[in-house]
Amino acid sequence: MFQKRERPKQYTRNQTKSSPNSQQPIQCDIGFEFEVPNWGVFRRYDPPETPLTPAEEEAETYYKIGHTLFESDFWTAKTDANEDRTSHLELETIPFHESVSGYKKLLEVLPKIQEFLYFVQSAPGTRIGNVKVLPMEMFKRYGQVKSPEARIGMPVDKQEPKIFPQASAGIRLDKLHKLFDDLAAPTEQESAREEYRKQLGRKFLHSDQETGNFKEGSPHDARYVVNSVDITVKQIEEMWGDRFSSSFKGFLTMVLFYLVEGSFGSRTYAKAFTAFLARTDFARMFDILPEDEKEILREEDCRIWLDIVSASVPEDMRDLSKPVFEGGIFKEKAPVHHNNLSALSRKDWLVEMTRGRDLLTKRHFPNRLRAYELESMGAFGDKTDTIFGVPAPVIEFRSGKKEQGVRDALAYAASTFRYIFALHRDMDCYYGENPNL
Repeated sequence: MFQKRERPKQYTRNQTKSSPNSQQPIQCDIGFEFEVPNWGVFRRYDPPETPLTPAEEEAETYYKIGHTLFESDFWTAKTDANEDRTSHLELETIPFHESVSGYKKLLEVLPKIQEFLYFVQSAPGTRIGNVKVLPMEMFKRYGQVKSPEARIGMPVDKQEPKIFPQASAGIRLDKLHKLFDDLAAPTEQESAREEYRKQLGRKFLHSDQETGNFKEGSPHDARYVVNSVDITVKQIEEMWGDRFSSSFKGFLTMVLFYLVEGSFGSRTYAKAFTAFLARTDFARMFDILPEDEKEILREEDCRIWLDIVSASVPEDMRDLSKPVFEGGIFKEKAPVHHNNLSALSRKDWLVEMTRGRDLLTKRHFPNRLRAYELESMGAFGDKTDTIFGVPAPVIEFRSGKKEQGVRDALAYAASTFRYIFALHRDMDCYYGENPNL
């Protein structure tokens, strides 16, 4: 329960609101990535004549993450890393402006990606054991080859490739609470129609968590967070007689979701712990809040801010001296509990973000030897998009259901674009529906 305190001094609401009908421009692009985890990428496939050391073999065989294989007018083929340091294929699309014309462009590009994927699947290649190997030169028809020496290897079973889709887009803070509400587990008060409309969005969150209090996964975590934010903000407003902004509700929702998911940890690597990864760091998100709210949250060495968070998390998470990643990191190939990221406490993370530093980033993580594990978390720093004149932090939607078929993965991209477009315009649309663009 939030402890009643004396009303902060000089707390006045003096915030200008931006409306979707504003004439302010949108400077926001939505991008997509399509990982093909079972299509490996190699510099070579045949073993060398002279035996190599493990380090030499790795350097000669596999690419580092983000290596460009070829570029087309619509996407770039790159490498992404597996846990065992091998590499697989990833397609990164051009950015699509959050507009009707941007959506039309996306609908032109998606069939071209589908054509490419099916071409690779059916193309003849050299069979080595149970693997079909294709030279990069075969893909000249789709773009400019940047790494002609590269090879793509895939199973010879000719099954449809499985895709792991992701999206990145600027999402305004004042829309984040609604995003989580739309994709959260249902409430008892929802009508059958509302429940049906939300069903498609439910798969948008990971649902494979089996530990902790929320045994059925992230949609239930999101429901807890959304309800908790509503209760806490209502209590504050009743005590102080003023309203917090919808931007604060969105910011608090994102912070709590990180903390709740971090309490369970990750089975693979750090950034896999959350369905929504903040590429803009939390210090910048805090800075977007109205000035009067930032002053309140910084008072008494952030005591009010820490009280708000403590009142909002589950009871067993109220010890803010515990790590953000209290649940640790679980490695699939070595089922041993690791907590390499235990150096950062919840309190330090919460306090420092109000002072201009997000400690949950490679740049500022306290344990410099483990900072690399955070990868792209908060890697954009203070970079934001602009939507109707309001800064919008960039969020990576890591929540596409793993191993979708080609058509489902491309439909995910179109659905995600439509949902974000509708979200920023207050349109009556749930994820998976088709608003009138």
